[in-house]
Amino acid sequence: MKDLEKVFLVPARVKKMQITNDEEMEAMRKALVWIADMIKEVRGAFRPIIAAANKTWKEALAKEKHYLAPLFEAKEMGAPLMADYLDEKERVRQALLREQAKIEAEAAAKAHKLMEEAMAAEEKGDSEKAGEMMDKMEEVAAVVESTAVAKKEKLDGVHTRTDVLWRLLDLDKVPRSYLMLDERKLNKLAKSMGMAAQVPGVQFYTHTSVVTKVTKVGVKAYRVFK
Repeated sequence: MKDLEKVFLVPARVKKMQITNDEEMEAMRKALVWIADMIKEVRGAFRPIIAAANKTWKEALAKEKHYLAPLFEAKEMGAPLMADYLDEKERVRQALLREQAKIEAEAAAKAHKLMEEAMAAEEKGDSEKAGEMMDKMEEVAAVVESTAVAKKEKLDGVHTRTDVLWRLLDLDKVPRSYLMLDERKLNKLAKSMGMAAQVPGVQFYTHTSVVTKVTKVGVKAYRVFK
């Protein structure tokens, strides 16, 4: 494995290289071939280990899947039933909350009016009437308290989450900003038609890539990075 440590020196050395003539291009060619050979050597060192680990992983994954399957099946049957029931309970609770908000608003207005009457009676020296108004205020508060809606239910061992989802109704009405290009279809068209391919709003162009192959003579034939 010590020989593989030299791969960490490669990026810095390639970074210093340039191509301004055929000689420098040949040097880069040799460098790329050497790199391709080293890639093969690195893979040869680690792929057997990876393959063995992958085989063990697949076997463990298959066993895990075997035992999890009935559990997920049961969960998928039970969870929707609970979700539907909780959705209905929450719908009822929200309706009650709206009704309670209305009751509280009316009670607040009524309590404000009673307070003004109590203060007016107190200013006139009619403490008895002021006391009656204060008692009525307590009655109003009791009514509001009696209509209090329970908080959202918490279930031990079960976590509930409400997500906002979407479904397509009419693709023609979807704004352009929410649409996505079909890259697979464009790539297929470019491959089959080449530069003759045409799609409105899309430019097809050529790009040259350099592909290096592993040599038959092996890594030791080149000492570009020695």
